Amino acid sequence: MWGYPLEDRKYETAEEVYKFTGKERDKESGYDYFGARYYNSRIGRWGQVEPLLDKYVSFSPYCYGLNSPMVLKDVDGRDVYLGSMDFGKENFSTSLINDLKVITGLDLYLDDNGYLQANSSERTGGSETAANLILRAIDKEGGEINVVISELGESYAVASQNRIGLDAEQISSFITGAQNMEKNTSGWAMTFIHEMLHLNVGGNLKDNKKSYRIPEQGEVEYEVNKIRRDLGIDSYGQKYSYKSIKIGNTTYYPFDENSYSRLLINQESNTSDKFIKREE
Repeated sequence: MWGYPLEDRKYETAEEVYKFTGKERDKESGYDYFGARYYNSRIGRWGQVEPLLDKYVSFSPYCYGLNSPMVLKDVDGRDVYLGSMDFGKENFSTSLINDLKVITGLDLYLDDNGYLQANSSERTGGSETAANLILRAIDKEGGEINVVISELGESYAVASQNRIGLDAEQISSFITGAQNMEKNTSGWAMTFIHEMLHLNVGGNLKDNKKSYRIPEQGEVEYEVNKIRRDLGIDSYGQKYSYKSIKIGNTTYYPFDENSYSRLLINQESNTSDKFIKREE
């Protein structure tokens, strides 16, 4: 990934100072100015070290986009970047931001560079726990977080690259499969927050990988359940175990004790239980 023009070839009809990724090229040095530092397109490297060097100790401080230029966009080395979420006709970042507004009570928006911002720290409803986490991310406490659409069949977090992948199909099935609860109890915002808790800003927390027969949520879902309690257990439930329970071709995620107890004996939950149901 270079960004430097081939010798003796010209592709524009007029001289233009804005070159690689729309950044201004300095005529004297030939470098592209990104705001926080200059980029040398001849060698595909920065001219200065990463401003958040201590957050990315596994990578060279001179590499672009944590050596993942096809996925990560490095605008100024900071903030939560959501621009990679919008593919084709689907505006996934809008779905995420609208859901985050409900969950956090914050007035959130996407700026012109694709970064998540808040007009203020004032809340109108929502969860204080969730709002504080999002504000810490916006304030760069854990470094720049890049959010992309996952093509792996599930959502994920890569702590070493500060990257979150959100699976649109998985999240959609969580929303439509929610029974006797708010549809967004494991929607865009909750899934995003779940994955964020795996990163530096969330404390690098872990999921519970034990059998579903041991009803432990794990560190991450324990924190997400705090948000659900802030919003109201009657409406949002409490995820009873991180591991799902499968009966035939249907996968269940119990959100109360009654649902969990029934599913343990391969008995489908009744109409009053709280659970998420996914058909294969």
